Amino acid sequence: MTLDNQKDNHTPQEPTGHCPREAALSGQLQQQMACHLRPGDGTLVEPTRRGFLKVALGGLGLLWAGLAASPFFKYLSSGTADASATQVSSVTVGKTTDFPPGSAKNFQFGSIPALLICLPDGTYKAYNATCTHLGCTVQYNAGEKNIWCACHGGQYDAATGTNIAGPPPRPLDLLKAEVVKDSIIVSKA
Repeated sequence: MTLDNQKDNHTPQEPTGHCPREAALSGQLQQQMACHLRPGDGTLVEPTRRGFLKVALGGLGLLWAGLAASPFFKYLSSGTADASATQVSSVTVGKTTDFPPGSAKNFQFGSIPALLICLPDGTYKAYNATCTHLGCTVQYNAGEKNIWCACHGGQYDAATGTNIAGPPPRPLDLLKAEVVKDSIIVSKA
C-alpha cells in the first residue's frame, strides 16, 4: 500500500476533543466554542496564553486611554450646567445683618450651587458656584479676597467673577443680588 492509497482509504476518526481541524470536519464545531478560525487559511486553532494576554492587555490599554481622555473632553465641554436649567427664578438668602463686609455664603439656587459675597465696600455679588474647569463647587477665600476652587486651584476675582489664576477657561456665571427690605434676594441675571 502506497501513501497515495492510504490517503484515499483514510476514514475520519472521531474527534479527540481537541481543537484542530477534525472538529470542523466532523461537524462538531459547536462543541468546540473555545476554538477560533485563523484569518487567512480558515483553520481552527486553540486559544493560547499569548493570545489571551494580547486581548486582555489591549482591552486594558483602551480602558486606560478612555479614562485618560475623559478629563480632556470634560474640559472642552466646560463641565457646567446652564443657569437657565434651574427651576427657580429667585431665592432669599438672608438678612443684610447676617453679612458683614468681607463675608460670604454658599447656598442652593434651585438645583445649582451658588455663592453670595458681601464685598469690603458693602456691595453684594452672587455667582453660580460651579467652577468652569471641571464643575467643582467654588468658595470665597476671605484671606485672599477672591473666589477659589479647591479641586485644581482655580481662582476668580470676587468683584467680577473673572478667572484670574489656574485652569478655569472662563469666568463664573453672574447672578443678580439685590436688597429688598433688609433681605438679600438672588435672582437670575
